[in-house]
Amino acid sequence: MGGCSDGSCTDSDSTVIFDPATGSFSTGHAYPHVVSWMSCGGISGGVYCAGGVGETEYTDAYRYDPAGDSWEPLPDLPVDLWGSQYTTANGLLVLAGGVTGGSTSVTNRTVGYDPAAGAWQDLPNAQFSRYRGAAACGAYKIGGSPTSFVGSKETEQLPGLDRCAEEGDVSWLSEAPASVTVPAGASRTVTVSLTATAEAGVDQPGTYTAELGFRSDTPYPVQDIPVTMHVQTPASWGKLQGTVVGQTCTGERVPVRSVTIRVNSLNDPGTGYTLSTDAQGRYVYWIPRGRYEVIAARDGWIPEVTRVQVPAGFVQTLDFVLDPVSACGSRASGL
Repeated sequence: MGGCSDGSCTDSDSTVIFDPATGSFSTGHAYPHVVSWMSCGGISGGVYCAGGVGETEYTDAYRYDPAGDSWEPLPDLPVDLWGSQYTTANGLLVLAGGVTGGSTSVTNRTVGYDPAAGAWQDLPNAQFSRYRGAAACGAYKIGGSPTSFVGSKETEQLPGLDRCAEEGDVSWLSEAPASVTVPAGASRTVTVSLTATAEAGVDQPGTYTAELGFRSDTPYPVQDIPVTMHVQTPASWGKLQGTVVGQTCTGERVPVRSVTIRVNSLNDPGTGYTLSTDAQGRYVYWIPRGRYEVIAARDGWIPEVTRVQVPAGFVQTLDFVLDPVSACGSRASGL
């Protein structure tokens, strides 16, 4: 988004998009004006940008929608800032330091934009006033310059802003109430419920982890609380596992990834499970004891079908060797 377009730092309004799936760049809708040294970050499927410098020192902010290829205005920054150290963390766009006051001073002021509240909030100020440094979720502030062409080695961390992954609801975890007001000197209780059912997205035994996140209208971040749920294997279940390999022209057997494994119950018609092999051609799944029909299928290979008895409390290994559909020399794409 924007930035210097040449060695003289001619400001730009370009929006350039890289798609990792195709390994290619494309051009999006231009930023609302030419600008450089602004602060941007991705939150919940959108790109949030603020501040920067160009014909003037900017306080405006915008959100880019990749799906609609469009920009929409956001509330202005409380101060003009460019060259800030910026990152996204805990659902906030965080700006630490930068140049302010109409390019007259370097500040240690730290602010964050909260899309959920639609407002900027003050965060604890940094210890060192720097600009043109680096930052990362954590929240970490690395290096920078106290003045023109002078570097620094100082690093800082603002604790509590360490949630870097995309936020989202955890299907097996619920909490009530969703929001609380805590008066000075008082406390509030939040009840957390864990649900180990298929309806809650839990269809396998094992250890499930999540975090209970908090947002607060104070300048001081609230630490997330880790949540762990251990799901025991039912006594009447057994484990079905195996490896799928393909027969090559030279007689070598190699693992086949992304093979669809369909497990149909013969004891309870209409009940079944669908899974897939990993990069090593392996699969594993816990299922109720009983008799099953197991199908291994992938484009470019002849499907294999077999039947198996899965006893309770035991591991049943079922391997497949697939033959190619086409003649040698035209089946490598299936590996």
